[in-house]
Amino acid sequence: MWAVPRFRLVADAVPVVPGRLRGNRPRRRRRGRPDLECAGGRPVSALDAIGRTYPKTAPYEVGREKIREFAEAIGDTNSAYLDAAAAQKLGHPDVIAPPTFPIIFTMRSTRPAVFDPEIGMDYARVVHGEQRFVYTRPVRAGDRLVCETQIEDVKLRAGSIFLSMRTDVTTEDGEPVLAAYALIVSRAAEKEG
Repeated sequence: MWAVPRFRLVADAVPVVPGRLRGNRPRRRRRGRPDLECAGGRPVSALDAIGRTYPKTAPYEVGREKIREFAEAIGDTNSAYLDAAAAQKLGHPDVIAPPTFPIIFTMRSTRPAVFDPEIGMDYARVVHGEQRFVYTRPVRAGDRLVCETQIEDVKLRAGSIFLSMRTDVTTEDGEPVLAAYALIVSRAAEKEG
């Protein structure tokens, strides 16, 4: 097992050169984890990942049946999710999806970030820390949606990696629909007792 290291925090004014942390001492690696030397609470090797954007996904076509199945699975019987006529009375062209529906298609967009070897997350120890959606408009049946994920931040706290991501969801034509924010945590290995 790997022991939780003690981190030497480096002031923001000190330049961090990839591969080195202050001086000529080389970075150290520990069994599949990111570099343990740290600058400002972030693993040095993961600093370059902040701002990285991953390729757009293939379009996901939102279907009425998928919306109905999801609404039933979460126990939400709002008629706007199940009946096109009810959704049209509310001003929508077709049924709309429940607010948490985008998790279905945004997860595949975040997968490359979670498995990025430079970040070094141990998927066997991953827990979902937070999820929120900021809408421009509701997701509708018939939408063909494309996702693009960007890493907003990577931090190392007490040996755990905190990965913050933003996924922008647009139609194939580029119309903004929503932004999904996720925090994924790769927990530190437990100390052997």
